[in-house]
Amino acid sequence: MIPWALKSNMLRSKARNTQALGSVSRPASPTRPTYSDSLSNEHTRIGCAPKPQQTSFPPDTQSKHLPRYKRPASMTRTKLLVLSSSIFIAPLVAHAEITRDTFCFSSGGVNSTNFELRTYYDSSSSLSWAFVRYQGSNQSIPLIMDESAARTLDKNAPDEQTTTWVEIYRKQITGEYRMVSQGTMVPSMIYTNRKSGKKTSFGLNASAVTDSGSCDWK
Repeated sequence: MIPWALKSNMLRSKARNTQALGSVSRPASPTRPTYSDSLSNEHTRIGCAPKPQQTSFPPDTQSKHLPRYKRPASMTRTKLLVLSSSIFIAPLVAHAEITRDTFCFSSGGVNSTNFELRTYYDSSSSLSWAFVRYQGSNQSIPLIMDESAARTLDKNAPDEQTTTWVEIYRKQITGEYRMVSQGTMVPSMIYTNRKSGKKTSFGLNASAVTDSGSCDWK
């Protein structure tokens, strides 16, 4: 049997231990972060919410990424003339509305340079084009009309017509022919070489024109 004094001391010691354990704060159980908390913390860390990525191109290359029908149509005069020549180089199909004229030109002198000029006009589309072929050559060089202007010198006479033809050779502009005509007369025909700038004058050689519409250089 435990003496009363010893039992009293044991009870008081147990009470003190219980109070000491009760005063110790237990750590709170960890809380699992939610998905929204993670996004909020990430946005706070980088300073802003993430933005969707956008693809940008330099100003000079934006049109390359557009559909063909939305691309700006930018074509220089030279490219347009070369493109036009590639269309007319194809064999011509006989058409009732296309008229053709043949001119024979000579530079004169002992070593005369001669060439044949064939012009075509489509009244349905108002298009004009031409070919030149020099004596001794089997190759026809296409010409594209650059400009044409008329002026009235006499109301009782045909208008004076000045026509400039651009020469296309191997997909390059190599020269131009400037022809002044009045009715059936051609008082002036000047060829200018684009590379050298040299001008050569030619005269109409009407006697060289044959019944078949070609030039016969005798």
